[in-house]
Amino acid sequence: MKYRLATKEDMSELAIMRYAQQCEKGVLVNVQREEFIDIVSNFYMCFSEKRWNCWVAVQGEKIISHIFIQTMERIPDFNRIDGKLGYVTNVYTVPEYRNKGIGSRLMKKVIEWSKVQGYEALIVWSAGKATPFYERFGFTNKNKIFELRF
Repeated sequence: MKYRLATKEDMSELAIMRYAQQCEKGVLVNVQREEFIDIVSNFYMCFSEKRWNCWVAVQGEKIISHIFIQTMERIPDFNRIDGKLGYVTNVYTVPEYRNKGIGSRLMKKVIEWSKVQGYEALIVWSAGKATPFYERFGFTNKNKIFELRF
């Protein structure tokens, strides 16, 4: 098993995985499969401009798990000149590889990498059933995050 940052060559495979993830959630899609995959592939191809990174777990030549991180820069203040946060999202492991520790090892890599990158913190909006996964790594929900949805 290899754990590494995704490259542009991985984006098509990651887009197909995104489609599978959405289908698994039962999300209704207003576009056809191929159109959705093209839209997601195009989004992923602009990673560097959007400050996105993606860590992947690779078995042979196949990506079996991924975690996306977006860098969010903080406005400098007197206590912190160059602060940044990492927004963790789109965490997914192919169903037949779940409950084997792959996602956990991948999250450990993401956390180690994030510290080296100088992130102050990682944040995530967790779906209810995924909450224990994040809590195992020390994520807490004690900070009040306010949200305004439109």
